[in-house]
Amino acid sequence: MSPYSPLVEPHPGLVTRMQTVLYTWNDYYWASNVLLAETTDGGTFHERSQHFMRQWVCGFDKLVQYTGLGRAWNTNDGVLATTANAVFLATRYAKYVLPSNGKKATKYFCWARAQVSLF
Repeated sequence: MSPYSPLVEPHPGLVTRMQTVLYTWNDYYWASNVLLAETTDGGTFHERSQHFMRQWVCGFDKLVQYTGLGRAWNTNDGVLATTANAVFLATRYAKYVLPSNGKKATKYFCWARAQVSLF
């Protein structure tokens, strides 16, 4: 049984969110994951939140690209608001969820700070 409410599950016709960022400025799925990871300390929520962070910070699946100056942007929705929300989630996740993992938290904070300097 899924730990998610049907209200935050991806639409069956879409590619699963573990495979893509499918994230727009008003998408609440990833924000819900970060808040649920903080609230429940559940493994599924941490796993998916860290997957989201890896997509943005590392750009490992090419769905998040970087401009010549280094600003990250989602290839599905390249608006600045999407990057700003990812920055907020990275900061929130690092501050409230990963204090026990200083190296990873520092990586997320540094990435967020670098992105904000490019806004």
